Amino acid sequence: MFIIYDIIFILFAFFYLPCMLFAGKMHRGLWQRLGVFKRQKFSQRPIWIHAVSVGEVGVASLLVKALKQKTNQPLVISVVTPTGNSLAKKLIGEDAKVIYAPLDLSFIVNRFLRFINPSLFILVETELWPNLIHGLSKNKIPIVLINGRISPRSFCGYKAVRFLTKQILARINLFCIQTEGDKERIINLGAEPEKVKVTGNMKFDNLDYTGTETGLSDYNLKLWIKSDELLFIAGSTHPPEEKIILGVYKNLLSDFTNLRLLIAPRHIQRADEIERLVAKFGFNALRMSDVAYHLSPITHHQILLLDTIGQLKQLYKFASVVFIGGTLIKKGGQNILEAAFFAKPVVFGTYMFNFSEIASLYLSNNAAIQVKNKEELEQAVRRIFNNTQEASAMGARAKEIIYSQKGATSRNADLVMGLMK
Repeated sequence: MFIIYDIIFILFAFFYLPCMLFAGKMHRGLWQRLGVFKRQKFSQRPIWIHAVSVGEVGVASLLVKALKQKTNQPLVISVVTPTGNSLAKKLIGEDAKVIYAPLDLSFIVNRFLRFINPSLFILVETELWPNLIHGLSKNKIPIVLINGRISPRSFCGYKAVRFLTKQILARINLFCIQTEGDKERIINLGAEPEKVKVTGNMKFDNLDYTGTETGLSDYNLKLWIKSDELLFIAGSTHPPEEKIILGVYKNLLSDFTNLRLLIAPRHIQRADEIERLVAKFGFNALRMSDVAYHLSPITHHQILLLDTIGQLKQLYKFASVVFIGGTLIKKGGQNILEAAFFAKPVVFGTYMFNFSEIASLYLSNNAAIQVKNKEELEQAVRRIFNNTQEASAMGARAKEIIYSQKGATSRNADLVMGLMK
């Protein structure tokens, strides 16, 4: 089976790598992913943590800090994307060695295993790499999956190849799963029930949601936010959500003349496209990268456009209401906890399947509002602005949920250490 998988992967790479080259997505880390790197030197066999990209890196950084308090063993964290690599180095610093993960080909995986020689392998969330997991198991290296989740949509995909998924899951020694629903789904796919533990979602432990406090007052100054103004933030948006948001904003302005809008697209390279769209609605776009050089107060004819990485979660502090993008279209949504941490009223669409458990938790506690379309979005925002006490209570409940759900990182670290004894 794994030989067939290798052949399929090589054929895929044969066509995909030239596409990456022409798209300008080639980077130095690709050589490391192909197994071209200097041999790693460690005083002991390290614990290897694998986090695919940005979201998983944030979770991995929490586990790194927890493990550093419990063991002196060196730590290695592997990522796939350049953005994930940069974030890992920023969050983890000297606590772990950051590398690029191997391409999932058996001969490359075996080279990594010889050089790193890990004592334990930890997989963040549910990215299943057949050859890597097979190689680790063959070398009797324990494998742990932490913060695991299987969305209903992913479950359908994995179920279609259950014959393969079951073989992979059988090689994993411990599953630290977010919810009972995730537990049920992963057992259905072939995980052994006695290996599956429900420990919660580590994203509730991510204290980095506070941002850097030193920068918050500066943002307030640069945004020219007045005490009587309202700020509508649309975060992590996709097309055509910006068009919907701009339409809603234009309608709201007639009743809320003190309302401002900040659009934060999921992909900042779309800034030019959104700027043109803003102009079609009769507004001007002021990019956040230019806010520092803007010397006059921002008017209601200026839509703030976030075209930089890493600022959104800090800017949520100034929001009066937050819309979570990727939810009015079938993208699956984004993490709502960053806005919830600042006790903000949160609105999202029907497509939250990537965060279905969190969405259900917030909706069942009346800590967020779900809408189906433009009309319902406008109604929800009006309701929030017209009922300040209700909006404040909703935001307070949103923040309380975070504190009530904390502790998954500590539980997972204890289980990991128990496996090493």
